[in-house]
Amino acid sequence: MIIQKKQFDAAIYARKSRATEKGESIENQINRCIAYCKTKERTYKIYKDNNFSGKNLDRPAFRELIHDAKGGVFKTLISYRLDRVTRSLNDFSTLSGEFSNMGIGTVFLKESFDTSTPMGRAMMNISAVFAQETIAKE
Repeated sequence: MIIQKKQFDAAIYARKSRATEKGESIENQINRCIAYCKTKERTYKIYKDNNFSGKNLDRPAFRELIHDAKGGVFKTLISYRLDRVTRSLNDFSTLSGEFSNMGIGTVFLKESFDTSTPMGRAMMNISAVFAQETIAKE
């Protein structure tokens, strides 16, 4: 018997380093991404990491997301902001290339990036630099 994974249009990823009043809560991040998916009539799967830094990619839900990406479970990664995915320019560059090779697009709601255009990709790279340079002491 062959078990086939369910396919979704999008993966929603949310992360928060620690419980503070600063920044968007995981629930708000997810709700904004769900609202976006509903306007585009996209199905989605939610991945969330609470109390994990964006300094590296060693996060349980993010590892699952990468595994699912390689398995073709979704075609678009949606996150509230780019720095929710990573604050490392090196990791961002690697992920961006991997997602592109897998045919996975990315949408970052706060920054309004469209990775299907050269300008969108350039602006995303500039924002990745800022995300790395503004890492809070976590």
